[in-house]
Amino acid sequence: MRYIIYILILFTIRETYAQKEPIIRLNHLLIVVDSTTYTSLRDSEFIKNEFGYSSQKQFKEWEGFYITGQNNYLEIFHPNSIKSKTVIPGENWTCYSSLKSDHIETLSFDSTYLKFDEDENFKYLSCELNDTLSPFEAWEMNKLHYESWTKKKFESGMLFNTTDYNSPAESDSSKNYLFNDIVGITYTIPSVDSSKTIGFFETCGYSIKERAIDKVSFDNGAERITLLFKDEINTVMVNTLELTLNQSHAKKEYLIGLSKLVLEGNTAMWYFN
Repeated sequence: MRYIIYILILFTIRETYAQKEPIIRLNHLLIVVDSTTYTSLRDSEFIKNEFGYSSQKQFKEWEGFYITGQNNYLEIFHPNSIKSKTVIPGENWTCYSSLKSDHIETLSFDSTYLKFDEDENFKYLSCELNDTLSPFEAWEMNKLHYESWTKKKFESGMLFNTTDYNSPAESDSSKNYLFNDIVGITYTIPSVDSSKTIGFFETCGYSIKERAIDKVSFDNGAERITLLFKDEINTVMVNTLELTLNQSHAKKEYLIGLSKLVLEGNTAMWYFN
């Protein structure tokens, strides 16, 4: 009898824990930096050999520098990374991923600024701001893409692994470097877009932990998001990244072009603005 009660308690604890796991999590952040910062990053022996599993990658339409963690990764462009156009330093795009199949389309959202769409591979929920850009997006693999990409069987309502969206081999290789994951992002947001941005993160399951006139902070149990609102800007900017490290590190600052990376203990802060 005691054994049965123990099993029931253990099952309840596991169910409670599972319910707290966020369904939508950060997948990757793309940020455009100036050419000097990009070159410094690409050529840094510390970044390549110690900090993170990283490399410059060439694709048909773009090139970029990639730093991969356990659950998410950082994608860095220079102004001429995209062949068809010039991009401006400071421009950014953040992609969040659904870890449950057939989840995004069930979300209740304000369709005046949050848009649901899908193509042959993914379902999308994007946030359209007043300048018509969509700097925030959540995506979810459909059956065709999941089975083709992961070689695993798809089931409706199933849970995905974070690495199902990325490269499991690269994520595994990241364990041999300092960088573990991006666990926090601070954005500066045009004040006019405050309600839309807040709505996006709440729809994606992030809970407000702090709220002031010019600042809102969110937490979903895995990542922290901070929004700073400014009247004098007209586009979203990434200020700071909070990172976890696989190994403890003595406090040290690294200047990488116009950015600054500060390591201390098992965390790091990367300042871009």
